[in-house]
Amino acid sequence: MLIVTATASAQSRIYFDIKTSFNDKADLLPIELATTLILTQSRWAGTLEIGEDYTLFLKNYQRTERMESALIQIDVELREKSEFRTGKLLKAKRIKLKVDSSDQLNQFEDAYQLIRNGLRKTDVRFQSETLSLAKSIEIAAWQMVMDLPGK
Repeated sequence: MLIVTATASAQSRIYFDIKTSFNDKADLLPIELATTLILTQSRWAGTLEIGEDYTLFLKNYQRTERMESALIQIDVELREKSEFRTGKLLKAKRIKLKVDSSDQLNQFEDAYQLIRNGLRKTDVRFQSETLSLAKSIEIAAWQMVMDLPGK
């Protein structure tokens, strides 16, 4: 009975391939790595390069610094899986995130340690922003999948 439950639970996960355009790859690599980590650790999702259910396409990243905060925006597209093309657009969301420099986001500290080597900037605020954005992308992915017909 336990084996059947574990198998059913594993099959209920939704797998994503996270993609960016070639031109955005360098700017979005830390976000892509953090999103991969967050999705891999979630109970409902995972990431795969081959055999995924959907593609998450990240684009139009903008970061504007203000005195004590940063405004971050990114488009997240849920697309059909596709080997070499972008796949058919199913849903899209624009994420807007304001991060105050006084926020330490301690709950992400352990996750940050796992991806630290993938981040080139050492600013603590940048690290917190990246993980906060990755968590927002996970939430957006869940909402978009659940909004699909038949879900």
